Amino acid sequence: MKRHYWTTSMVVVAVVTHSACERTAEPMTAEQIVASCAEAMGGEHGIESLRTLSFANRMATRPGSMLWEIDRPNLIRKEQPERLILAFDGHRAAFLQSPPNDDGTPAPPRMIVEEDWHHFEMDIALYVPAFFDYPVTSVDTTTVDGSPAHLLRVDLPMGGVAVYAVDAASFLPTKVILPDWDLERFLGGYRNVDGFTYFTRYWTGAGEADAVEMENLELNVALDASRFAIPESLTEPQ
Repeated sequence: MKRHYWTTSMVVVAVVTHSACERTAEPMTAEQIVASCAEAMGGEHGIESLRTLSFANRMATRPGSMLWEIDRPNLIRKEQPERLILAFDGHRAAFLQSPPNDDGTPAPPRMIVEEDWHHFEMDIALYVPAFFDYPVTSVDTTTVDGSPAHLLRVDLPMGGVAVYAVDAASFLPTKVILPDWDLERFLGGYRNVDGFTYFTRYWTGAGEADAVEMENLELNVALDASRFAIPESLTEPQ
């Protein structure tokens, strides 16, 4: 009888344990994944306290550095000193300083055609996970370099799409996909930056050997709103 009681008890324990495992194996919701990522990146500050980014990217395929300024959720300014300044004010985009003409002569400031404005939202989505500012529209699972990850899709307000792989253990984004650009970018070099855990390098499928370093990365630096303003005098190109 004692042996029978012990065996029965083990069966009950096994069933309870199995049920508990089933409960913990339930897929996470988009809200849970986003909240976990916000905690992993924002820590005690909270991701909502992250408002601006400022950094420089040096790319081997382009001369000089590209200076970036981002003000969440939808302001961006890109500047290549002495060559060009691009700005997006959340609605329109323009060359505040146009690249020189082919003969090297200066070109006047000009608006960018409306059908290209959504590309600037995708620019921002490369550096600030869009699921912090816009709803997640689908959730799936994937692997990145063999590690399980949550896959979150965000449909951006102006028509673009951004998809993120969020590591299932660390809850840090490890890849961002922009289908419109046929781009897959891997994120790494996470470290403490001004109190946040943020990536400082990225690379494509070519591998980390060709990674781009984000130089002079600063978070929550004061950015004057005028840096993103587009003069009313500019008209759309014909």
